[in-house]
Amino acid sequence: MRSKFKWIFTLLVALTMQLSFAQEKTVKGVVTDANGPMPGVNVLVKGTQRGVSTGFDGTYSIKASQGEVLVFSFMGMGDVSRTVGASASISVKMQDDAKQLGEVVVTGALGIKKKKDAITSVQQVVGSRELTQAMNPNVARSLTAKVSGLQIDNSSGGVNGNTRIVLRGPRSVSGNTEALIVIDNAISTGSALAQLPPDVVESVTVIKGAQGAALYGDQGSNGVILVVTKKGTAGGKLSISVNSSIEMEQISFLPKKQSLYGQGWDGDHASIENGAWGSLLDGSLKVTGVNGDLKPYSFVKDNMKAYYQDGISTQNGVTLNFGGEDGYALLSANRSVQDFVVEGDGSRRNSFLFKGGKKIGKWKFDGSVRYVSTQTEQSEADNALANLLQSAPNIPVGDFENTGIFGWNIYYKNPFWERKNNRLNRSSDFFDVSASLGYAFNKHINVTYLANVQTQTSIQTTHNAAGFTSGNSFDAVPVAYSFGQKSNFYRSNNHTMNFYGDLLLNFDYKLFDKVSFKAALGSNMQDKYSERISQGGENLQIPGWYNLQNVANIDLAKDLSNNMFRTRKVSGFGNVDLGYADYLFLNLTGRRDATSVLTSSNNVYNYYSGGLSFVPTKLIEGLKDKKTLNYLKLFVNYAKVGNSSAVNAYDVEKLSPLGYGFPFSGLTSYSQFNGATNGGIKPEFINTVEAGASFGFLDNRLTLDATVYQSKVTDLISEKGISRASQGVANFKTNIGDLTNKGMEFDLGFMPVKTENFTWEGRLSYSAYQTKLTKLDGESTEIELYNHTNDSNSNVNSGTYAIVGESFPSIKGTTYLRDVQGRVIVDAVTGMPKISVNRSLIGQVNPDYILGFSNSFTYKGLRLAVVADYRTGNSFISGVKHNLSWVGNLEESADYDRTVGFIYPNSVLSTTGLPNTTVYTGGDYTGTTAYDNTINYYNDYSKLGEAQLLDGTALKIREISLSYNLPKRFLDKLKLESVRFGVNARNPFVFFVDKNNFFKPSNNRNYSDPEASNVNNANSSVGAVRTSSLSNTSLNAGGFSQTGQYPSTRTFGFSVNLTF
Repeated sequence: MRSKFKWIFTLLVALTMQLSFAQEKTVKGVVTDANGPMPGVNVLVKGTQRGVSTGFDGTYSIKASQGEVLVFSFMGMGDVSRTVGASASISVKMQDDAKQLGEVVVTGALGIKKKKDAITSVQQVVGSRELTQAMNPNVARSLTAKVSGLQIDNSSGGVNGNTRIVLRGPRSVSGNTEALIVIDNAISTGSALAQLPPDVVESVTVIKGAQGAALYGDQGSNGVILVVTKKGTAGGKLSISVNSSIEMEQISFLPKKQSLYGQGWDGDHASIENGAWGSLLDGSLKVTGVNGDLKPYSFVKDNMKAYYQDGISTQNGVTLNFGGEDGYALLSANRSVQDFVVEGDGSRRNSFLFKGGKKIGKWKFDGSVRYVSTQTEQSEADNALANLLQSAPNIPVGDFENTGIFGWNIYYKNPFWERKNNRLNRSSDFFDVSASLGYAFNKHINVTYLANVQTQTSIQTTHNAAGFTSGNSFDAVPVAYSFGQKSNFYRSNNHTMNFYGDLLLNFDYKLFDKVSFKAALGSNMQDKYSERISQGGENLQIPGWYNLQNVANIDLAKDLSNNMFRTRKVSGFGNVDLGYADYLFLNLTGRRDATSVLTSSNNVYNYYSGGLSFVPTKLIEGLKDKKTLNYLKLFVNYAKVGNSSAVNAYDVEKLSPLGYGFPFSGLTSYSQFNGATNGGIKPEFINTVEAGASFGFLDNRLTLDATVYQSKVTDLISEKGISRASQGVANFKTNIGDLTNKGMEFDLGFMPVKTENFTWEGRLSYSAYQTKLTKLDGESTEIELYNHTNDSNSNVNSGTYAIVGESFPSIKGTTYLRDVQGRVIVDAVTGMPKISVNRSLIGQVNPDYILGFSNSFTYKGLRLAVVADYRTGNSFISGVKHNLSWVGNLEESADYDRTVGFIYPNSVLSTTGLPNTTVYTGGDYTGTTAYDNTINYYNDYSKLGEAQLLDGTALKIREISLSYNLPKRFLDKLKLESVRFGVNARNPFVFFVDKNNFFKPSNNRNYSDPEASNVNNANSSVGAVRTSSLSNTSLNAGGFSQTGQYPSTRTFGFSVNLTF
């Protein structure tokens, strides 16, 4: 490791020494417009990389030589050029340029730069200020609500929780549906993005459609997130930036519980029960918990909160950048420390980034090295939330922090004890090395080769301490108990290495007076390798020594997660851009992939795209130079993209696991897999048509981008259940059918107020999409993606499905039987509602639409920004509500007298079909009747699909940030370039509202965060080493919020940024 840092340091010094300087002087001035000084104007020495930006008061200072040209540029304004003469002062006044909206240069696929006019698909850029305004340590999460069509689902997954990034909804049943991550032109991963410090990111470009992403192959079939990190461009001098922040993290909300009945069962108090089916709370002292302590039999508000704490997180970073005539260098170091809301859980992350570049004659070199070291510690108490949900309202949870393994019931171990003794630790080292070498044959032709290697090595250990207890409860009628756990220790070594290589030949010609021609021909090779080696077992000989040497009973290798995967893909591609008279543009792409995961008959496939854009405001005389409509662009495109992500490395040709009981007498056996894959399986193909328009009104004070699209996916890949008796396997992966995905997006930008001292800017986005399964081969009309009864802490009779003709994914579950008028049928004797035998459609996973809001208000150096979003139409099954229901903690279960029961609303009798006015549901709280008591009713209710289905409609305030830039008069005294102070809040407010009535609360009484229903549970990101992994939820399934989650959190922080 030390030698690697020496190498990096040596390279930094070498590059810095090579940077050349001319005889320069300091040029100063003020940039203004019609309303006064202009902050944020780019000032660049033409033909170099030396540049600065104007400060809050419009002033700038830059090194330049006499005769050089300064170029002043700002979006929406015309460029201004000034030649440096004898004077050291140059001030300019900039004018609005309505035409410039289309002249903005955007970096697209493969790093190809285009003017906005020439882009024939939908791309949206998020700048550094928007990404860092709320100091979110995760770049992906900082995009939430800022890009239409982009759905970021953040799990409450504990330390380094999961994030799912989806553009325009799912387009595959079993394959990858997340957007491709590209960092500095190299294909990367979501994990690498999560480890990238946001303050080193220059911009993020989101390519939404498949047309622009066709150049990336099947990995880009779900859209692309292009991340560009900063370069050193400090105008020929060393620039140092320092940032520091501290944040407090809190539990955002916890589910509400009933407040009338206490611990017990069948209406009687019982000190060791996990149910709240006891007698009415009366404030008397009663035995509570396994250890027999006396506690007031009273309601404890939000008793679950005592298990959690306020977490503290800090981020500190320093960046040094240097730019010269033909080169640059940047070195960044960041440290992030998180102490989570669960005591003892946290992470430590150190990251270093070095970037450098040099231009020598016709040669150009760019390189970067990124290293990230992460240590994570968290509890492996996966039942903690379930245990807390099963704490009766009278349980003072915090009183059990130091009672050892004894908790408040005999069914779970004390969660505080588990938090301390059941641990998961993970350390990882991540390297990302890129090198790019380019050569310009002439001003028209150049070639570039990019090589990127990403490696990650991690060591993960889990351990459980031994703990057993037995005895009798302290109740009037003692209950015998015995519970505990064996000690164990498991360790897994994980290693991944991804190689990415691109060779790109670029052409740039002016064919005729009005015809421009740009083209790129390239080849790409990707090689991916991963390996996991796990060991461990039960019964440690020496308590507390967690080491493989101390394990008495080692598990067999086949029972642990041991695997190795390697895949390779080789591709050739081309891109052509034709422009006519700067108002008509044509883009064509083509690609040919060869992949190792398919058989030779289907592993080579082609796809292509074409797009056209037209700018009427540059052609039609009546539209030129108009203030009302100053910009209009129309575009349309078509793309066909392949996708083989649903086929894993060895699906087609299986590597069999070791069998049981062998080797024996020198013979080795291998066991049969549960599933098989069709040897002739083909890739999925996505055919997309997209059309849209961009408008600029009132000198771009009002802008509108509108898009509609439709995709048809053919040859969907998924598994089908088959007869093991006849076929020898239970599941068969093959091409199974088709689906469609269509939607629309609108982005409205506005600047209602812009004066000398005050500016109000805003953006409103709307996106809606619908995905449907349109065809399924064979006789079946549905595929079960995930059965919710498989969850360890839930037996809700429901599941997530792909159903022909319905929204994908959909939720099916059991329901109450109803008559033709929709009235619930109840048993004429017991009053119990009748329940369907089969599941029926009860909800959809994806929202009908998403609204995004962002507003910023700037007054002199003060800036307030607010970001929010609203999602509606989606539903999910809540494991939290399920647990509250059957243990008697559900808030509505105390809405009536449990000893009397209630007449079920809008019900009819099973015998006559007449309205029910006399037969009560529940009412026997002692459990003496066969099956008509209150507890039995809620036991059935907890398993009923429709009862556990929650409305996912939510309004979330995502970010609130307030920052202040110190005026230049103070900066000059402090010898600083800039100083910014800020306070921020992330996810401070969440409102669960009814999808049909915004002003009415939904049926989600703080049970679960809807976002957590679309990602795996808390510990799946670090992965259990046993084959019986906690990762139960298919990423393409969703619709089920497990109890393996942590509650959602919110953060409040303070930051300071200095530039020298």
